[in-house]
Amino acid sequence: MAKFNKDEWIVIGISGVTCGGKTTLANRIKEAVVPVYVFHQDKYFYPDDSPKHIKCPSMDHNNYDILSALDMEKMFQDIIDTLNGRDKSHANNLARTAGKKEIKGKKFLIAEGFTALNYKPIMDICNLSAVSGAGTTWSWSTRRARRGACSGCTTRPTRPGTSSAACGPNISSTEPR
Repeated sequence: MAKFNKDEWIVIGISGVTCGGKTTLANRIKEAVVPVYVFHQDKYFYPDDSPKHIKCPSMDHNNYDILSALDMEKMFQDIIDTLNGRDKSHANNLARTAGKKEIKGKKFLIAEGFTALNYKPIMDICNLSAVSGAGTTWSWSTRRARRGACSGCTTRPTRPGTSSAACGPNISSTEPR
């Protein structure tokens, strides 16, 4: 088990579908509470040429929608370092200003990503967890509007009949490690 002072922290894990509002929720919490540190799982993808990637069956495309496409050990270590006073967060809000909620003696840490809660070491340190899931209509319209800006979408042309295979994680079949 990871060592850090659990009495000082409220760790929130947010997971869910691609373009389902995980980052939006994390950002809203970041703007509402203080002090807060945020980690985005999207920052931990292995490079495209990494031998750790698994190819999508029948496609010449790395499968970025599975836990093994990410350096989860590094994400977890960065989180633990932050919990122990060495800030490695991607975003934070430390300013105590009017309107911010604060719990005396507590700090908040948010770990968000499409499979962040599928990684057991992260799940084990969370005090709270949320699974964000937008409806299919909203999710697909958001993907189209963002033109591939979502982590699970590709802007590269795909072969006929493969666009759904190249966009969006298969969360239900991803086993926790």
